[in-house]
Amino acid sequence: MEKCLLFGVKKSFAIELGYTKNSRKFYLRLWMQGSRMGAFTKAGELKFSIDTYKKILQRKEDLCFPLFDAMSAQDIFKYVLQIDIDEEEGMASYEAMRHLSELSFFGPQFTNTQSFSLVLYKNNTLHFIWQNDFGAPVYEAKVPFSEFCKIFDEYITYCEGNKLLAE
Repeated sequence: MEKCLLFGVKKSFAIELGYTKNSRKFYLRLWMQGSRMGAFTKAGELKFSIDTYKKILQRKEDLCFPLFDAMSAQDIFKYVLQIDIDEEEGMASYEAMRHLSELSFFGPQFTNTQSFSLVLYKNNTLHFIWQNDFGAPVYEAKVPFSEFCKIFDEYITYCEGNKLLAE
């Protein structure tokens, strides 16, 4: 790997960016409360992470489900994953929550493992729930929405200023 940059602080929220020899593909990993999301072993374009960030800004209220209020992170993860698998059986639930996958896709850099992630929103806080691979533990972290936005804005400014985004 050529070089690596960190936006934010791993113990709260950070975006880790790794250069490759290909000037249009980069490694990417998110850090939340000291836990990583992503393996940092597959490179891809950065536009997906930025597009997802912009969608979250526009649709954060769509990431709030009162049904989840009394559920643990493990239970939420299992519930949504099961709906994703059994779409015919729970079509109404599937349709109501299908956008969760779209608003949790930060790029192909996160698809080289059998990972699955969710991003939920409530009370100005993003609640990340993810699993880095089958059989791996389910992680959760809560990040203040303002901190998430601040770090992503710094990351985007850097990417745009250094012409890292594919045209």
